[in-house]
Amino acid sequence: MRKVSKKRAKLMREAKEWRANFVKYADCCDICGAMPHLVHEIARGIHRENALMAPYAILALCSLCHDREIHGREEWLIPKQLAALYRSRPDDYDLDRFNQLRGRVNITQGMVDDFLSDPS
Repeated sequence: MRKVSKKRAKLMREAKEWRANFVKYADCCDICGAMPHLVHEIARGIHRENALMAPYAILALCSLCHDREIHGREEWLIPKQLAALYRSRPDDYDLDRFNQLRGRVNITQGMVDDFLSDPS
């Protein structure tokens, strides 16, 4: 059985170089500041493919933060991930474009601000 669909595999091939360059551009993990190794899409489900090359909808992460923080203990809520993006790369943060990418406006700045004031 195929792990990813043919469509997803094609999208990933097309995005591979951009994403590799993005990790270099990001320079450090958006959570801990270590050397990043991968790109994590904040948008979930069917919206992930729209986020493959959208700096306002992805995090540059080290493997440890990806495995232990984002997918480890409890899955991080979208507003918490957006807060990490805002803290690390404020020039890439764009909540309006993120909500537009997802086709709905249900993440508010107040929800993100809650995690900015309490990062735990």
